[in-house]
Amino acid sequence: MAKYSKFLKMRVSPEDIEIMIKKAETLKISRSDFVRQAIRNSNVYALPSEDIRKFTSELRDINKNIDKIVTRCNKGKLKSVNLEKTQEAIQKVSEELNALRIAIEEKNN
Repeated sequence: MAKYSKFLKMRVSPEDIEIMIKKAETLKISRSDFVRQAIRNSNVYALPSEDIRKFTSELRDINKNIDKIVTRCNKGKLKSVNLEKTQEAIQKVSEELNALRIAIEEKNN
């Protein structure tokens, strides 16, 4: 067994403590071992902030366009709607999101 010389002290909610206790009991390990395993075996991904800003901006623009269409439809100003450009924008964002997910996985592996 490894020697542990450092202490970890942190605040958590009562709910988090209950979850940790139940999971540690299920695994039949100590709370300390549970935390050690969680630290060693968890995946944490760093998100590229510029890509996220671009992605968020595109989603915001799509949302604004959909809101305008819905408002005009509700007011009776539109009888039929061509959503081809909106579908193309959603497809583009979906592809970018998938590429971002892959890039994050590759960077963190």
